[in-house]
Amino acid sequence: MLLATIMNMILIGFLTAWLVWWRRASRHIERFKEARAEMGALIGQLQEQIGVAQAEIARISQATRAALPEMQQSVARSEALLHELELVIASGERVADRIEAAARLAHVVSRPLLDEQPAPARVAARKERVEPAPEPKPVPEPAAANRPIPRKKMFRGRPTVPPTAANAHEDRPELT
Repeated sequence: MLLATIMNMILIGFLTAWLVWWRRASRHIERFKEARAEMGALIGQLQEQIGVAQAEIARISQATRAALPEMQQSVARSEALLHELELVIASGERVADRIEAAARLAHVVSRPLLDEQPAPARVAARKERVEPAPEPKPVPEPAAANRPIPRKKMFRGRPTVPPTAANAHEDRPELT
């Protein structure tokens, strides 16, 4: 009988350990099912967002394909204008070089002529030059501009000037 009682106690211990293990396992399984449900919802939302993103990508690529010829035309026009501007700049530089060379030549040619003039002719040429106009004298500011502006006078608690955005910052009593 003692052996039967010991065997029963061992069986009860194993059964209790098995019940504890089963309870823990069932809690883990429940948590796993909840996590799996959350993951399924997350995957569903992700699939929706992927569908929206694919639609937007298709829309953008279609808009890009539609705008591509116009962009290519704009680039071609820009390149043509760039080439034309380069030609204008090059011809402007050539014209400037010619003008500079002509000015140097005129200066070299005219210098001996001035030296060949008699002294009285040079003096007369200097007298004919126009004198620059004298600089205008500064006008003094009136003394009233330097005085501070007085504050608006108050009459019976009311301002003499109606409040505006310009004078709203001034201290005024509340009107009731």
